[in-house]
Amino acid sequence: MQVTKNLDLSTLRLHEKLVFLISDCNSLILMVARDRIELSTQGFINLKFASRNNF
Repeated sequence: MQVTKNLDLSTLRLHEKLVFLISDCNSLILMVARDRIELSTQGFINLKFASRNNF
C-alpha cells in the first residue's frame, strides 16, 4: 500500500511538471502565432495602401 502511495505521488509530480511544460509550450506557440499574425496584418495593410496608391 505504501509503495502505491509513493508511486501515486511521484506520478502526480511528474504530471504537474508535464502540465507546466505543456502550458509553457502553448504560451510560446501563442506568442509566435501572435507575432506572425501582427506581421501578416501589417503586411496586408501595407499592400492595400500600396495598391491604392497605384490606381
